[in-house]
Amino acid sequence: MNKLVSIAEFAKMCGKPKAEVYKMLAEETNKPFVSVVDGMKMVDIAILDKKPEEEDKKEEGAESLPKSAQKPQQSTDEASTHATITALTARIEELEEELKVKDNTIMELSLKLAEMAQKTQEISEKALNTVAQQQYLTAITAKRLPWYKRFLAIGKAKDERENIYAE
Repeated sequence: MNKLVSIAEFAKMCGKPKAEVYKMLAEETNKPFVSVVDGMKMVDIAILDKKPEEEDKKEEGAESLPKSAQKPQQSTDEASTHATITALTARIEELEEELKVKDNTIMELSLKLAEMAQKTQEISEKALNTVAQQQYLTAITAKRLPWYKRFLAIGKAKDERENIYAE
């Protein structure tokens, strides 16, 4: 008889209040009768068929065996454990792929940044060279300026003399 019912229905079948049913289920050491279906706890009504004497004999038999001979109780089904492991493995692989993509993106951006830094350095050097050349030309012009002014003054005086003689 493997029929799952809600805890409220189970309490009605037992003729006990829900609080007492919860207490009874909490006292169970091996809880194979409780399942979660669609987010709701369900109870297998086979628990009603259990007899307390059988439980005591099972517990005494388990205690009499050495611990190495006793089977460990599994709280989860192997299939659900395997499914969980498979799902987690798939998720890990997805995250590793995302990480690889992000690493590649970071590497590409780092290369672009290095190229931009190099271009900026070249432009800066050219600008410094241009400024240095302008300063040099300005210095040379400043040194030659008095001579140039003098040359212009001589030329102007010569032109004036020619104009005077031409009249």
